[in-house]
Amino acid sequence: MSGDMQFHCTIVNSTNGTMTLVGSPSASSGHAATAPTTIAKGATAKFSALGTDGTMTGAVGSFEYTLDDASIWKFTYDIPYSGSNSGSVGYVKGGSAGSWTVTNSPASFPSGDSVSVTTTFTGPNN
Repeated sequence: MSGDMQFHCTIVNSTNGTMTLVGSPSASSGHAATAPTTIAKGATAKFSALGTDGTMTGAVGSFEYTLDDASIWKFTYDIPYSGSNSGSVGYVKGGSAGSWTVTNSPASFPSGDSVSVTTTFTGPNN
């Protein structure tokens, strides 16, 4: 791969509560990451991480959101300057993981210099 490595994640909050960012996104040196501090119920928000063009750096990092039941979910991404892309969303702790449905589109993490995924959270009572 070459150029500016990019990761874009659309987060769809289809729960009945607010999702809240836990701390700050962790990011490898050489790239900037932005994430909204809250995602209201029924809202859609975007997270982006951009590698620094011309520096042979990728976009690697993670960020976490908590849901109304105090469960914490971690998003990870690795869009390297060379090599295969990877990423995931997983339950960390708290609350009840079984109360939530998390759907990723596409289902497999995409390849390429600029990666876009959509993650939808659906919770109880909605």
